[in-house]
Amino acid sequence: MSSSLFLTWLNQVWMKSIAVFLCTCFFSIWSANGNPSINVGFSPFVTPGWYPLGNGLSNTVSTFFFSGNDVYVGGNFLDAGGDPDADYLARWDGCEWHAVAPGLDGAVHSIFVTGNEVYAGGIFTQPYPYLAKWDGTQWSQLGTGPQNPVSAIVYDEGNIIAGGGVPLNSGYVAQWNGNSWLNLGPTLNSSVFDLVIHDGDLYMAGDFTDAGGNEDADGIARWDGSAWQNMGTGIQVASYTFVYNLVSDASGLYAGGPF
Repeated sequence: MSSSLFLTWLNQVWMKSIAVFLCTCFFSIWSANGNPSINVGFSPFVTPGWYPLGNGLSNTVSTFFFSGNDVYVGGNFLDAGGDPDADYLARWDGCEWHAVAPGLDGAVHSIFVTGNEVYAGGIFTQPYPYLAKWDGTQWSQLGTGPQNPVSAIVYDEGNIIAGGGVPLNSGYVAQWNGNSWLNLGPTLNSSVFDLVIHDGDLYMAGDFTDAGGNEDADGIARWDGSAWQNMGTGIQVASYTFVYNLVSDASGLYAGGPF
């Protein structure tokens, strides 16, 4: 396996980047006594170091989403903060854990929050399979919903876009427009692990090759509204090499994975 790299996309070229640790709001999995992925920690403006959030969590964390002063966390944990309704999905308010919504029966792999609405995607089958919306009162399904587990979700101008490791409906990435699910371009040949909106465009990452028939759209691709476009020559995808995460900020688009 090749070593892991962290790259940033600036205009028309990939550049090697350095991950910078600033002692605020840095989130990761905390490993203690040789037991990986059992708690969540952060480092505030105090002596630099890792600190548990409350009493930590009982099992792995797969994703988190910042909304205002709150952090929403999804994973395979149960009873966050001792709350029996805080299974697989929980909210940290800076002081303690809170349940977001009861009823999930399996791990959450992706979260998106807009206003009072919380979208969760994962491997759960209840209250609805793989993708559901919480409106503050109840869960609802988006149409008939995806037919397979969801790895990534993103919100774009009123549309929900979901990606997965197996075809969601007839493809690995699809868009909910409020009435129906639509595929984005031709069916991909493999998984989508992450989605992000950057400079108004949708980007996806995974272990696919030749997205939309574009021979350079490997591992990462940009949706221009009608077709998948390559970014340079793409990122080489082979056995155990792929793009797993994307992060966007004002300075560029960052990609991480074992490539």
